[in-house]
Amino acid sequence: SIPLAIGLSLFSPFIMRQFGTGFEAGARVLIIVLATAAIQSLMVPFSNFIAAASRMWLSLAANILWAGLLMGATILLVLRGAEGLAYAYLLSYGFQLVSVIFLSIMILRSMHNTAFSMPISASPTEAIP
Repeated sequence: SIPLAIGLSLFSPFIMRQFGTGFEAGARVLIIVLATAAIQSLMVPFSNFIAAASRMWLSLAANILWAGLLMGATILLVLRGAEGLAYAYLLSYGFQLVSVIFLSIMILRSMHNTAFSMPISASPTEAIP
């Protein structure tokens, strides 16, 4: 997804020109949106890991923080138009990526600690009467 975003970004003026001559100025917005999409694609494996680890409440908390940041950034950047909204999404998804990576690391650490702190039971041969 990152190579695709970079490739499309290189052609963003041409892509936007296809919508009309007035849209060519929006090439920067397209680049920001493509960067946001790349960040979202990097988030998917971490989000899936959190779900697979049955930590959906942590995922909900991260999503609530993401939504709050998106709303706050949108309010602050709304006067910049489409570019401001694109930056609000970029900022909020950047935060979301960092948060899901952090949560994934914390879950992995807790799994590792749990796996190695279990008591070792008697050997299987001793369990047979």
